[in-house]
Amino acid sequence: MIRRRNFLIALIALLAIPATGQQIVRTLYSETATIAINQSLSAAIDLKGRSLVGIIMPSAWTTAQLSFQVSLDGSTYVNLYNTQGDEFISEASTSRFIAMSQFEFLPVRYVKIRSGTSAVPVNQAAARSLVLATRDVDGK
Repeated sequence: MIRRRNFLIALIALLAIPATGQQIVRTLYSETATIAINQSLSAAIDLKGRSLVGIIMPSAWTTAQLSFQVSLDGSTYVNLYNTQGDEFISEASTSRFIAMSQFEFLPVRYVKIRSGTSAVPVNQAAARSLVLATRDVDGK
């Protein structure tokens, strides 16, 4: 009887612990950011309360890194920096998916994509459309 009781107590304790390694798959959404010909900055994209988790680069791209301007209200934009004070920059090239940690963009609502850096913006030779992958951060 004691063994059975100990087994039941252990089983109940195990069932009360959340499973580790459990993966919750959340829906991905996409938004298109277009950088106009002879421009370096896209129009604003409303992330709609989601976090930016990746960018699909177009098949043609004037060589440049990506950097970002962000806004809380859609009218005042600032350059995005990390906690070390470095401008947040992604290496970019044609036809690739650039994975982003959701945490860099978690606190912002609006984003503009820049070709180049804030110090050295790079105008694109033609209009370029980048697909932004976004995901709900609260598991909806």
